[in-house]
Amino acid sequence: MPWGPAATGSTPSALYRRIAELARGYAGTEPRNVFVTVTENESIDWSLGHGVAQYVP
Repeated sequence: MPWGPAATGSTPSALYRRIAELARGYAGTEPRNVFVTVTENESIDWSLGHGVAQYVP
């Protein structure tokens, strides 16, 4: 699924709708109670454990 600048209005909408459907199906959570946030970041923004930024050059 393309994201970031390549994502159009229908792509995020379909993803959010599906997440709400799955939350209802798996956990019984009402779709109105599902909050989704998406942030863009780069590899340098990640630490995969032990407080180490593995992708920092």
